[in-house]
Amino acid sequence: MRCPKLVLTVIFLMHGLVSYPQIILWEEDFSTYGNGVSVGGDNNAPVGPDWISGGCSSCPGSTSDWWEVRSNRMEARDINDEIGFWQSEVVDITGFTTVSFSVDVSETGDLEGPYLFADNCIEENNQDYADVSYRINGGPWTKVINYLGWCGLHNSCNAHTLQGDDGSGQGDCRSSDVDWNSTTVIVSGLTGTTLEILLEVRNSAGNEYIRFDDIEVFSFTPLPVQWGEFTGTMTDIGVDLEWSTLSEVNNDYFTIERSMDGMHFHPIAEVAGHGNS
Repeated sequence: MRCPKLVLTVIFLMHGLVSYPQIILWEEDFSTYGNGVSVGGDNNAPVGPDWISGGCSSCPGSTSDWWEVRSNRMEARDINDEIGFWQSEVVDITGFTTVSFSVDVSETGDLEGPYLFADNCIEENNQDYADVSYRINGGPWTKVINYLGWCGLHNSCNAHTLQGDDGSGQGDCRSSDVDWNSTTVIVSGLTGTTLEILLEVRNSAGNEYIRFDDIEVFSFTPLPVQWGEFTGTMTDIGVDLEWSTLSEVNNDYFTIERSMDGMHFHPIAEVAGHGNS
């Protein structure tokens, strides 16, 4: 987990483009945790766990029910009638005009929707779902509702972000029972000083799994440089880089970096900028 991170990769010749890099403010991909972990580490400031989870009283120590990290994802398996929760630490988003976050949510098994036995808009027995909520500046939680737009005329579908699908004539009015499989819930346009993310989940069979992964809080911020041209030419001793800019705002210098694999870059030189020009 790294906070913050700025990534800008120049690949093609650019003419008069304004670059908007993605700045990662907070992220969790569960890659540093082994199976069975239910509380995050302390990788960010302020001091404290990066995330906490709970809600399933039967899960700790169980070999058949769990709500914990499994195979580098936060996974729910058969947590019965309880509601498992996962909550991020308080993420500082001060200074960014708008902020977004994203969560990958996948499922396997046959998840039940809100109309398991009758399409009467009130049947809630055995319902399986995944909810994504957030709050700004410590205020009330806002739940993302009916993310895939399945509900149609059935208002009680609007209680959850993602819910199971009971099939033809039930719940979402579709003709097949396919649940949501895998999707990325994205929330954009958030403004404030702090952001927290809350995930909630419920499923009730040993062949049902709901998983969360790749949680990111990010923003797009304009660079202080408007590019004119950028070219790279192979020579006998290396690569010649040439570029021009159309405008620069408080630009101190450019950093030249190299990479052997296109993923890990190392600075090798600095070129002075033109300040305000």
